[in-house]
Amino acid sequence: MKNQPRWKRLCVAMVLLGSMGGLALWRTNPASEVVKERVVRTEIAAPVEASAPSRTVEVSVLDQLRERAGYAQRWDRELTVSQAAFRDWTKRYLAAAAGAPRASLEAEGVALARARRPELLRLIKLDPASALAVTVPMTVRRELPVAVLAELEARIAGTGDLTRIVECGHPPGTVRTGPDEWRSVEVGGVAYWAHTYGRREPQLTKIGASLHGIALGRDLALHESPVRMLEAGERAEAASGSSRVWAAAFDRTWGFA
Repeated sequence: MKNQPRWKRLCVAMVLLGSMGGLALWRTNPASEVVKERVVRTEIAAPVEASAPSRTVEVSVLDQLRERAGYAQRWDRELTVSQAAFRDWTKRYLAAAAGAPRASLEAEGVALARARRPELLRLIKLDPASALAVTVPMTVRRELPVAVLAELEARIAGTGDLTRIVECGHPPGTVRTGPDEWRSVEVGGVAYWAHTYGRREPQLTKIGASLHGIALGRDLALHESPVRMLEAGERAEAASGSSRVWAAAFDRTWGFA
């Protein structure tokens, strides 16, 4: 009985030594370090991997915005014969030196610009989105002579009124020759027949709306977006700064970095 306390103390000492030895082996075990390293690396790498897709999405959304709210997206792609002929002329005109070389090309440009009008008018009436996509870019327009510009579609933009008109009936004995409904736009005191697509299709009358598009005569291809993405040829006039995206609406311009 006198040895019992000593025996208990010996057992406790052995247990403590065994625990300390196991702990030492665990701390010096390479496998445990690999596990710890993997955990640390995962914790560090996870935020980087998680943030990468967000930048990809941001760029993708920006590209989609340019594609949807811009103009002349198909200018450098496949065009109809009359559209392509005029585009090719603009390339020759811009490549020519100022003065007599350009002046000698002006008459041809007027003829080609006039020849493309019927096809563009058809697009404005039947496929306004395509008409906006093949319009002459601002970078090209700003370099063309006045005589050629007079034959091109006009750029329309500003705050105005969009009116939706529905004809519910017609006098007995008469035959309807026009559509049951149509839209008109008034911008800057000038009225146009509006040809719509996309989000503009279901819209009712809107007073004081942000409107923009292209027009031949009084036929207007109305852009579906109230926001207009400024083109490279407009940015210098719109504002100065380092913003990479410029947009206009309600007669105002905003820059987005």
